[in-house]
Amino acid sequence: MRVHVARNRKLVISSICTVANYEYGFYFNFALDGSVELEVKATGIVNAYCLKPDEPLDHAHEVYVAPQIAAQHHQHVSLESYPIGYVTGEFA
Repeated sequence: MRVHVARNRKLVISSICTVANYEYGFYFNFALDGSVELEVKATGIVNAYCLKPDEPLDHAHEVYVAPQIAAQHHQHVSLESYPIGYVTGEFA
């Protein structure tokens, strides 16, 4: 009797798109059992800008980066790994 052992391996095909100051990563995971999952991640580059010498920092919407330099607050949402077909419908 011959025994075949396979470890839980997967093939990952990824694509990264840069749009303005964001990078979106799309990761297709192909498992040995035939399942396919899509993982989507977003990352951003700080959108820094110069302040005028007398312009105050708006603490509600900006973060201090360096003298006379501020960046806007922003947040990213990452969709965790879901089987293909699990997330359906249109995003508004």
